[in-house]
Formats: sequence, structure tokens, C-alpha cells
Amino acid sequence: MYIKDIFKLFIKLFSIYFAFWGIISFIETILNFALNNFISLSTLWYFTSPIAYILLFVLLFFKTDFLISFLNLNKGFIEEKVNLGNLNSREIIKLSILIVGLILFIENIPEFISHCFYSFKYSTESKMYVDNSYNKKEYLRWTITGINILIGYLIIFNHRKISSWIDKKQE
Repeated sequence: MYIKDIFKLFIKLFSIYFAFWGIISFIETILNFALNNFISLSTLWYFTSPIAYILLFVLLFFKTDFLISFLNLNKGFIEEKVNLGNLNSREIIKLSILIVGLILFIENIPEFISHCFYSFKYSTESKMYVDNSYNKKEYLRWTITGINILIGYLIIFNHRKISSWIDKKQE
């Protein structure tokens, strides 16, 4: 495998990570806007954030060769080829997708458990101490972390299918 191919692979996998966060951020923005029914400065930021993620995805995924040549990432190495042993490109893609799925899964577990705890706590307290708008935001965050855990779980257990799909796209 050539050094340029390794950089292409890592950049494309990083762009897929940005795509997941862009989609999740966009869903969170729509749900937040639907629950609050007003536009504020933070709502405008919520709409521009997913656009930035999507633009980063497009730049990193579709303009990888341009980015590698612009940043001179493949220059200055003694050897052009890297010996990775028995690892082929499909195995590296599998490993990378598995890591992305694990990051999504592990990163959201603590927040999800925290939201479960506080939801139970608020449900047992008296109703006069609970602010409804605060609960909507917390339930929205709870739902988003649950969706992230589900997506991470699906990525972990379907990483072979996803890697074969990505490998077909590269050929």
C-alpha cells in the first residue's frame, strides 16, 4: 500500500465521521426548532453547524486527492510503499469503521446514563418544581444520545458490510 493511499483512506474515514455528526446535528436542530417554535441566535448557530459538517464531509471525501497534493502529505518519505503485513485495504477499512462505531457508542453511553438517571429523578419529584421547557431540551438530548448509541451499535455489528460497500465504491 502506498503512503498516498493510506492518507486517502484516513481522510475519507474521517470524513465519514463528520458525515455522521452532521446528520445527527441536523436531526437535533430540526427537533430543537420544532420543540421551541422560535428563532434565536443559538437556533441560527444550530442551522449553520450541520452545514459546516456537511461541507467538511464533501471537501474531505470527494476532494481527497486535491487535499493530499495541496498539503504535500505524501512528500518527504523515504519509501513510497508501506508494508502492512497481511492487512489489505478492506481490513484497514473494517478496523477504521469499527473504531468509529466504538467511538460513537462509548462517547454517548455516560451522557445517556446520566439522562436516564435525571429523567427518573424528575419523574419522581413534584410537578410544580419541574420546568417544561427544560425537560423538552433534556429529553431531546436524551433521544439524540440514544440515537448515537444505536448508530454506533449498528456500525459495530455491520462493519463488514459497510467496509465492503466502501471498498466497492473505491474500485
